[in-house]
Amino acid sequence: DGSVPDGLLATTPYASTGFVLVTRDRAVPALDALPDGSVVGVTYMTAPNLYFSAHPHLSAHVYTSDLASVQALEQGHIQAAMLWRPFVAGQLADAAGKRLRYTPLDEPHARWNLVALYRPESRDLARQFAQGVIALRASGQLQKLVQPYADAAASPVPVNAHRDTPPRGRLIRTSGTAVADAPPALFTLAQADTGEKLFRTNCAVCHGPKLEGRAGPALKGPIFASPAANFHVGDIFKIVAENMPAPAPGSLPHDDYVNIMAFILQQNGYPAGAAALTFDDAMKSKVPLIYREVPVS
Repeated sequence: DGSVPDGLLATTPYASTGFVLVTRDRAVPALDALPDGSVVGVTYMTAPNLYFSAHPHLSAHVYTSDLASVQALEQGHIQAAMLWRPFVAGQLADAAGKRLRYTPLDEPHARWNLVALYRPESRDLARQFAQGVIALRASGQLQKLVQPYADAAASPVPVNAHRDTPPRGRLIRTSGTAVADAPPALFTLAQADTGEKLFRTNCAVCHGPKLEGRAGPALKGPIFASPAANFHVGDIFKIVAENMPAPAPGSLPHDDYVNIMAFILQQNGYPAGAAALTFDDAMKSKVPLIYREVPVS
């Protein structure tokens, strides 16, 4: 989506990959083509966890790793799985993996561009990288290198190191995004205060006491809640409530998840209000998740 961390630049994509729908013996073209009641495996904390709301005829089974999903699929415990294509392609090299078939998913956040990231002072190296990709593509080697893990993209344009504002399509640059609209009040202060205590007990070991990220990703800041990512409160809450904590997904009471989400929203610049956030409202919320600087009191 063109969003990269502040202080970095990105080359034009040289390939793309993403999440795929994996089945046994016969490829299935889309989630809607699976029979009603099919159990579909997903790996926790991945984008496909969001897709079940749009496909209510399917049931989710969350696994801690892609390998666990593949093993469950091979053993017939689930009817399909939504997994990261490079991992699945690697599994196809195994004898058991030859029964697997996969189809790219046409869902939000399912397709990802592969780029080279670099700092502004490394434009010369980035130009060499882009020119190398062009040469590989012209010789037919690029497609051979990325298959079956990805699809080669169109020939990139070399980076122009002499332009401070590069033309669209040649160089992607992002910086802090100004957000003019005031965020809505979705929770009470009491919920956020309770959520902070619950977060320290259940979440901080992986995500850091200040939500800065450790083994798990950061849950605060412009990269986590980027306008370009187009995530909503309901998208993130669904992952929190159904995938966390990692050792026992979905094991906390509903109110605990709501309070933890209130704390996460507070730490991303959302104000407290008079009305309490409910589990159902959090699940259905279409409020954009966008980080705003938290005022210092």
